[in-house]
Amino acid sequence: MKPTLTILLILISSFILRAQNNWITFKADERLSIKSPAKPQDDTRGNYLSFEADSSVIYSLGVIDLKEMGGDSTIIKQIIKNPEFALKMREFAMRSFKAVKMEDFTAGEWKGFTSYRSSGTDQQMKMYDMLMFFVDYKMYNLTTVRLPKIGNAKVEQFFTSADIKP
Repeated sequence: MKPTLTILLILISSFILRAQNNWITFKADERLSIKSPAKPQDDTRGNYLSFEADSSVIYSLGVIDLKEMGGDSTIIKQIIKNPEFALKMREFAMRSFKAVKMEDFTAGEWKGFTSYRSSGTDQQMKMYDMLMFFVDYKMYNLTTVRLPKIGNAKVEQFFTSADIKP
């Protein structure tokens, strides 16, 4: 029984690794690169979109340069940990995704950076997963939109593929 289980685990893990290895690395800017199933398309607003071949998942990366808006990285680092700022981020997410019913919104740390995470559904029951995090004077927003039948594995694969240079 144990050899059969071992072989099954090896086959599953090799399939998962092969699937992720087929993803393309995309360099968003000098600090962040991320993997997606296809080369992301720039939608001209600083957002990049990538799609699964069967359109079951949409992957989005947004980059907001707060320095261009007059932001100071020292001040930004101080305010992003403030609970009032977290409420403002929740309001920002709700305005950005008006048709989505946000089920949660949590502040925390992700890869050592202040982050905000949320998920929800729209009227067509599509699932939305969002991860926003700050690196110096930039805010990065990773979002997936998926059909209900698609589990959370691809979301986590996308989120964890983000590589941030020091």
